[in-house]
Amino acid sequence: MTTKKISFVYVALLFISVLCVEAQTKVFSSDYGAKEDSKALDAEVIQLKVMTWNIWGRLNQDSRYTINGNTARKRMIEIIRESKADIITMTETYGSAADVSKALGYHYYTPSPDANLTIFSRYPLQDFGTIKNLSPFSFIVATAQLSNGEKIRVYNIWLTSGGRHIVEIKNKNLTDKDFIAGDENRYNHIQELLQHPDFQKDLANKNIIPVIVAGDFNCVSHCDYTQETKEKGLNYARILPIATSLAMEKAGFVDTYRFIHPKLTQETLGHTWTTVGQGFTYETEKGFVPVVKNPKPEYGDPYARIDFIYCAGKKIKPITSRTIVHHSSNNTRSFPEFPSDHGAVLTSFLFSQKAIYKVKEPDSHVPILTDDVTGLRIIDCQLSDNTNHKPIWQIGELNLSASEFALAQNDYEDFVPKGFGKLILEMKETPMKETPMKDVK
Repeated sequence: MTTKKISFVYVALLFISVLCVEAQTKVFSSDYGAKEDSKALDAEVIQLKVMTWNIWGRLNQDSRYTINGNTARKRMIEIIRESKADIITMTETYGSAADVSKALGYHYYTPSPDANLTIFSRYPLQDFGTIKNLSPFSFIVATAQLSNGEKIRVYNIWLTSGGRHIVEIKNKNLTDKDFIAGDENRYNHIQELLQHPDFQKDLANKNIIPVIVAGDFNCVSHCDYTQETKEKGLNYARILPIATSLAMEKAGFVDTYRFIHPKLTQETLGHTWTTVGQGFTYETEKGFVPVVKNPKPEYGDPYARIDFIYCAGKKIKPITSRTIVHHSSNNTRSFPEFPSDHGAVLTSFLFSQKAIYKVKEPDSHVPILTDDVTGLRIIDCQLSDNTNHKPIWQIGELNLSASEFALAQNDYEDFVPKGFGKLILEMKETPMKETPMKDVK
């Protein structure tokens, strides 16, 4: 079949990773507080945006982090509002849930007013609660009733940070083998959920009600530490077959950020911890404090990608995913204007009433979602430097219908970095390969 290429060009709007909030897209209305804000592409497909974010506990209420009269909590709420997230899994909420819910006009569930975990939703929540015999500090769940009548099951989780700390990934004297061994407690922790009978029932039903598992995993992913990344000198040149992320993959979950960014470059590492640059140091009971009076205005000391949004089920497909590490008041550094030591992760999904998506057993470590129908594909999405037009950011190949492509196009248009010339979305009409598809078990 003849290949048709269509290039869509947009003027860059903001610095890298900052959401453009002024331009209203075709998918969302400007009334953020509305409970029915997503508009259907057609009778069967809607868009759903999911965010996960560790907001840094009670420090978002600390007066030391108030800047020009704008508290850290207020900046946190502004970031969520500007993201247009429909569902948020929040970690280290610690007393913020009611205020955040009121500010956003969202439904929410949290086990107690001072709890660690909270699930916020634009849509009504049902069947929510803790999980029998599991700690509510680490695992909660709720079902969101979407605007098209469909449901999605959402697990918010926090895995232990105990034992070998993530910062040791930078320790050149620690071998890869020893680093991997240090995540055994987190592997055991995730198994508590994956092997739980209630979770197993939800997972068995994933093609009727899709399942999201999102939160602060306190460990890295095997997808980010491979022979390829070692050869590129990325991620400390480590090769880490991390058991926790492998367990999620084995259970049939898709790591949504890495699915959208399968080509690892310096720009797609997706580090979420820490947003605090080299101009600050951590002191017990004090938090992050400046090393010098005027800390370096750089997001200069990221460690790793430890916050994840996983999905499972034939009705749901990720189409965009990105990290958020800046507040709009300062695009040249993250902390302290960005009010947390963790970056947020935001993934946009297409949600179909029909089970038209299948998961193919991956040829590599990244699961691949495919349609079982002929359609149009995004084959590249890259931002080019104004000077040398070198691609600095790109996504993988996605199988999308023409209407789905238009929706994804709106999503990417929202966060074009300023100063990087053009956003190029190429689309070509391609018949699907006659490759047998089957679900990942």
